[in-house]
Amino acid sequence: MLFRSTLYGAINESGDEIIAPIYEAVWLFSEGKTGVCKGGKWGFMDSSGKQITEFKYNEIWHFCEGLARVKIKGKWGYINSDGEEVIPPKYDAAFDFKSATAVVKMGGLYGLIDKIGSWLLPPEYEMVESCINGARKVKKDGRYFVVDGLGRRLL
Repeated sequence: MLFRSTLYGAINESGDEIIAPIYEAVWLFSEGKTGVCKGGKWGFMDSSGKQITEFKYNEIWHFCEGLARVKIKGKWGYINSDGEEVIPPKYDAAFDFKSATAVVKMGGLYGLIDKIGSWLLPPEYEMVESCINGARKVKKDGRYFVVDGLGRRLL
């Protein structure tokens, strides 16, 4: 990180400035990208300092498995490493991709999507936990059980 006054930028491993210290906040790099805040809105830049998205997001999260969570107008979606919105912001909550799947919340319930936004588990669960060896603990109608990535009940 490079810090001047109350503005932030970034330097590379050689100490060369790659992002000028003109931003309100700069995150650590993840998968060669960093989140930056300008005018109260967030966007992304790459490790060369090139801007890859507009500064239009209310909240962002780091890149994980090639996608990053972004929030605009109260809804979460995902962008790819080129800054393209590949899964439109429509979820009440969204979590990082792990094993090519992500838990999302819609209408007060949780489900599971793939990297193109297709439902693997529809949003009908009170809880969906992270994947462990291909299985997930879920809660539906107050009962806990284990499902695979396709929603088939295992236990």
